Amino acid sequence: MALTLAGALLAGSLAVGAVAEEKDYTGAKFRIAWWGSDARHAATTQMIQDFEKQFPGLKIDVEYAGWGDYWSKLSTQAAGNDLPDVMQMGEAHLGSYYRANLLVDLNEYVESGALDLSHVAQSTADIGKIGDALPAIVTGINAPAFMYNKAILEEAGVTISEAPTLDEFLAACKAVYEKTGKKSTFIGFNHFTRVMGEELYADDGKSVAFTAETLAKFWEICCQGEDEGYFLKIDDPRKDSDEANLSENVLWCVYLYSNVLESLESKTGMDLGMFTTPSATDTPASFMKPTMLWSVTAGTKNPDLAVAFLNYFANDTKTYDICGMDRGMPISSAIREYLEPSFNASQKKVSEFLAYLEDGHVSPIYKPEPAKTGEASDVQAEMTEQVNYRLVAPEDFLTTAQTVIDQMNAILAAE
Repeated sequence: MALTLAGALLAGSLAVGAVAEEKDYTGAKFRIAWWGSDARHAATTQMIQDFEKQFPGLKIDVEYAGWGDYWSKLSTQAAGNDLPDVMQMGEAHLGSYYRANLLVDLNEYVESGALDLSHVAQSTADIGKIGDALPAIVTGINAPAFMYNKAILEEAGVTISEAPTLDEFLAACKAVYEKTGKKSTFIGFNHFTRVMGEELYADDGKSVAFTAETLAKFWEICCQGEDEGYFLKIDDPRKDSDEANLSENVLWCVYLYSNVLESLESKTGMDLGMFTTPSATDTPASFMKPTMLWSVTAGTKNPDLAVAFLNYFANDTKTYDICGMDRGMPISSAIREYLEPSFNASQKKVSEFLAYLEDGHVSPIYKPEPAKTGEASDVQAEMTEQVNYRLVAPEDFLTTAQTVIDQMNAILAAE
């Protein structure tokens, strides 16, 4: 009888375990570190204990903490050349740890099959890449998405595709507002650059990669939407309460990440639909975002064991029997198939939406942010606020946008 994807994968993981038993790890020093809540600590510890059973004599030292303490501790360990063998990695930290030569490039293990990504979409596998190197794998994914109240769209007689163009989205916002009085949120400028087929920063991080025309267009769309009523105004007291505005039928759609759909449907009692970040070009604006990344540190004395743990995390059904989806939707289509019978309606929506994105409706994730991202992005944010308060005339948008770019470039290029 033919095996399902999940069945084949589990059979494969058991075979890997059998080979691994040939080595005795008695006395080996091996550490795994992560951050999270008490519930995550308990589940991850249990998962690691299950992993240990495949390796004679292995006893793993676990290290965990809350977010802030975790990174403080890792910084100290990195300075002392004492990092754990495997560590949970943050998206914003990956670039700096890789550039400091602290992480193993996992490409050779993927090529050998020791790290099996055969059931993972290439766009998802590439999330952990920096250039051609693979210093991390993602173990859970989500994606930015508009979540909308299906009942309001039905009332308005408006339809919208699963991957709308920017013009289609704006037309839907106008139509829904005219027919129901319900408003929409828009997206932040960091996402809008993708809408226009651009990036925030150049590859070398020394300048921005978006044009003045794109920033001016963003301001134009935001101001027009507020003036015509279909976007919430910046000074509206309801501006920052998307969940409440959705539940109270102020908004017909909100822009969030796919992993909050289940909570949102539970709290509002609504049947919500999802569509991708709109695009103004032929290139998808949406991207897969890691809910969690894991890396092997360059100083490990047991790289094969470290990679075996990552493979277990991504491909063994026991991982998800123990931990559920605390770290996001699994990257493996086989694991999703295994879990599907246990999915509730909301989880099934998210799984199907992510599968849709992986099928050619997603672009690579943002490049790693430059070290001076915060200072540079503040320039854009502060001017955008002035625009939103109508302190900059529309006829000055383009020249003002160029001034913003010049100031950001000066910050990014400075040593």
